[in-house]
Amino acid sequence: MDPHIVLAKTPQGVEVLSHRGHDLPRTLRHALILVDGRSTVDELEKKGAIIPEFLAALRELITRGLV
Repeated sequence: MDPHIVLAKTPQGVEVLSHRGHDLPRTLRHALILVDGRSTVDELEKKGAIIPEFLAALRELITRGLV
């Protein structure tokens, strides 16, 4: 993944965060919360350093259409 790309939540991603009952795993939910539409992947990786497999979580969010 290009470390200079800026990621943003899709409308579906915003919707998932607004409903706590959604079946999104905790790791993915925490990674999605960090995606702000201003930070690069490199910056997000630093912010999400405590999240296990953070880059894999970002890739999964992209696959699911949430980012």
